[in-house]
Amino acid sequence: MVNQTSPVVTFTLTNGSSSQLNGLSASFTGADATHFDLTGGTCGSTLAANAICTYTATFSPSGSIAAATSMAATLSISSSNTASAVTYNVTALTGANSAQIPTLSEWGMIVFAALLMLTMIVAMKRKQETPEA
Repeated sequence: MVNQTSPVVTFTLTNGSSSQLNGLSASFTGADATHFDLTGGTCGSTLAANAICTYTATFSPSGSIAAATSMAATLSISSSNTASAVTYNVTALTGANSAQIPTLSEWGMIVFAALLMLTMIVAMKRKQETPEA
């Protein structure tokens, strides 16, 4: 999955208080944060009391990254009128959706299954062609 973009992931933020949240901002932090991108959502700079909004993000690993590498970041959402930020810890695996090449033993099983099926087809054809006495 290196140099490809993941499907969009949605993060939901709920303001369960009776006060509006002001100065909303969101960003990814951490060692692998540059590979995670905020792509949109419904959240603006404020969130009304008892309201819900969303942030959308994608994972876009790039550069010289080994296949099947686990990458992590934290999505931090803060507000100017709250003491602490809301955080989501996210982890993604490069190469998770890529096709794997069968190993030698797997190829052996594939060839064995194909030969077995071919042998059964030939045997059934011979049985059909054999005249009954």
